Amino acid sequence: MNPTFSRRRPSGFTLIELLTVIAIIGVLAGIIIAVVGNVRRNAQKTESLAKLREIGTATLVYTSENRGVLPVWYNYTTQKHWWRYLQAYLGENPESFHSPAHEGFDASTNDRLIETISYGWNYAVSGRHVGDPNRGSNHSLIVNDFPNPSKVLISAEARESAYGFIAADTPPAQGRYGENVPSVFLDGHVDSRPYSEFLQIAPWFFGPKEVPPYIPTPSP
Repeated sequence: MNPTFSRRRPSGFTLIELLTVIAIIGVLAGIIIAVVGNVRRNAQKTESLAKLREIGTATLVYTSENRGVLPVWYNYTTQKHWWRYLQAYLGENPESFHSPAHEGFDASTNDRLIETISYGWNYAVSGRHVGDPNRGSNHSLIVNDFPNPSKVLISAEARESAYGFIAADTPPAQGRYGENVPSVFLDGHVDSRPYSEFLQIAPWFFGPKEVPPYIPTPSP
């Protein structure tokens, strides 16, 4: 008798099937990671805009209590930067000035906070200094100097080691939230503007008064 052989498929996956499953899992994992990353970045961007809105509100309260005068980037007389004045309304926690996607932020010491603060004051427009003998006259402004406050940029994401200011030659940070930069304006509203808009003086760095030039201290 000739034995009868049954041709049954062995149990389990073949190598090709296993590699196909692995490839599909890899593609799905990549999609999930990208989606989660976008969700996280959008959540961080929303938080940054919320912090900037609070900064804008604190600025308006400050001006209302100081005869319309805006904070300047640095007051040499009181030795305070702009955010120190706003802390009276935001609280002493430096996290109010930490953009969530800014990994370089460091508030461990006052010097490190000054160097790494996430947001920059538009000192080319909103106010640069008071009491600095090396920079000529004071550069302080009042709200009424600006006919259209909704078009006046006062603060935005600052680049690394910008010491809390932005200007035409020191534009805001690029890439923390894609190509757009969270920003706040003099009327208190916030917006996310394309980074490319900040690479030219007009309209964001063109103020109603000329910024006093920088005059370095002569060497002894």
